[in-house]
Amino acid sequence: MCKAEAPELQKAYLSYKDKGVLFIGVFTMSGDADIRKFAATYRLTFPVGKDNRLSRALGVMGIEVDPGNRTVV
Repeated sequence: MCKAEAPELQKAYLSYKDKGVLFIGVFTMSGDADIRKFAATYRLTFPVGKDNRLSRALGVMGIEVDPGNRTVV
């Protein structure tokens, strides 16, 4: 997740959270303290975490972004 997309993702989350859409912020190169600071700075209210923890929790082996910029897990 990057600074440019965080506010838009938060808006989308608020619009869709009651419609059954799940948002999860995945950080691949940040430490726990940096993730918490980022989430607080951008007032993110959807779940965020490190790739390795989320991958295990969700049973995902990796995260891939296809050429159309859609995230595929």
